[in-house]
Amino acid sequence: MSRASGLRAASSKAVAASVQKSQPPNFAMRTGIVISIESPSTLTVDISGSTIPNMPYLSSYSPLPGDNVQILKMDNTWIVIGSVGMATHHAMFGEAGEVNIAAFGATTVFTQTVPFAFPFSIRPVVMVNIDSAATETNLFWAKAATITTIDFSLRLTCATATAFTATRTIQWLAIEQG
Repeated sequence: MSRASGLRAASSKAVAASVQKSQPPNFAMRTGIVISIESPSTLTVDISGSTIPNMPYLSSYSPLPGDNVQILKMDNTWIVIGSVGMATHHAMFGEAGEVNIAAFGATTVFTQTVPFAFPFSIRPVVMVNIDSAATETNLFWAKAATITTIDFSLRLTCATATAFTATRTIQWLAIEQG
């Protein structure tokens, strides 16, 4: 091997070692979903099913619950650097669930407050459905009423004043208007 090629090999190794030393330790990038805004400078974010509270974010980012965000980690410090995917003002947030009503007394209207797991930034549209596998569904109808950003009232109305002991399952879907 010539002296010139030996110097080039040594120089390449030195440059590679220098570049490796300049990389920040424990550098990582993750994608998460904003669960809630805790303060003007911190969020609660879900990263792969783990909830992380009090996560700071860049002042140039205007967060909304449901935003997909990019999160930068350097050493033990995490920071949300901004939203990814659809623009923040077009992001949609939704939630679904079901309510099981175990007994329905001799009344024609049953009302129950249904809380959302995560607050919406604006009042959502809520749709309800009586599980068609339940018996005598033609005697019932369901309605979402008094809808707020944190909950709604589920009203189950019966055509008769007869007591029912069978469980009624009501499915619901809430979607933020975007």
